[in-house]
Amino acid sequence: MNSTVNWPSAQRRTTPLVTSRRTVAVALAGVALECFAAAPAKRTAPARITFLGAVAPPPSPPPQSPWGAFFRELSARGWINGRNLKMEVRLESDADSIARVSADVVASRPDVIVADTSSAILALRALTTTIPIVMHLVGPPVELGLVASLPRPGGNVTGSADFVLPMVAKHLELLREVVPGLRRLGMLWTQRNPAVSLVHAELLRLAAEAGIQFTSLPLARSADLAESLRTSREAQVQALYIHPFRVPDEAYAWAREHKMPTLGSARRGALLSYFAEHIEQYETSARYVALILDGKSPADLPVVLPRHFRLVVNLRTHRAIGIELPGSFRMRVDEFLEG
Repeated sequence: MNSTVNWPSAQRRTTPLVTSRRTVAVALAGVALECFAAAPAKRTAPARITFLGAVAPPPSPPPQSPWGAFFRELSARGWINGRNLKMEVRLESDADSIARVSADVVASRPDVIVADTSSAILALRALTTTIPIVMHLVGPPVELGLVASLPRPGGNVTGSADFVLPMVAKHLELLREVVPGLRRLGMLWTQRNPAVSLVHAELLRLAAEAGIQFTSLPLARSADLAESLRTSREAQVQALYIHPFRVPDEAYAWAREHKMPTLGSARRGALLSYFAEHIEQYETSARYVALILDGKSPADLPVVLPRHFRLVVNLRTHRAIGIELPGSFRMRVDEFLEG
């Protein structure tokens, strides 16, 4: 993504955040979704989709949950799990398992693969150019080489991206708001994920431009967490940017105990989170699965970028840290989360 994208101040969920590149992708995707709705193709056996990811969908997701929205959207388009659709789940337990699990998935020849990590999609693309792959909350797809362009992916991969790189600037802006005079920042991150590596490089660049001392705290495996946290204390970082992918929950508990402001997953214990609205992206993934099962080519389905973002504050962490949030900041918060 172009790192010079200018982001407006955090806005409430009812107001879309749009850039020129996203305008093209979202507009084209809207046309595709409206024009391509069709009855499911007739089959003699249920269609097979395989989900390959880091976290398994719950067996019976609540209707209003993201996965509930996924299956509800499929049902609305005539694809009902357990009737004319069979969904199989395969998990990448760690970075070392990706190649093996991806090979197993491709060998099983599903009709569509849904994958939620850049590592998995890169491994799948190396194995097949014919099985359609719907990426789910993955980005940045162009920079990672997953698609040729957002409007015209041009291969067997399409789906919903998470617009992650331009969000890094907004994340740093939010941290500087809640920690005035921020001069020392740490990033806790998982090394063996291509998308997270791009986020790390972008945050390093932005911190340098702002004159902020940046401390990288990489995790090759969960056992590295204690050493990384000790390093953050030695570097006297004033705030932690925690990329949620494969970072243990103990990191959030440690930061809360040491009164360290964090931006990451507020639902797991970070003080702040600012990420795309997940429900709409789960619905997008389901629409694209249905469109492909109905005969559309992923090469012609534009990559969809998120339109709405949510600023969330974890009140338990807020109280534990004892930090004061400016009134102007609190007015922009979409959700104050207890827990």
